[in-house]
Amino acid sequence: MNILIFGPNGSGKGTQGAIVKDKYGIPH
Repeated sequence: MNILIFGPNGSGKGTQGAIVKDKYGIPH
């Protein structure tokens, strides 16, 4: 499964990616 998180610089894409990684155990 590929998940794409879009947004401007500083909008929290990396933070949301880390949360999804921890919650679902997928690579980030």
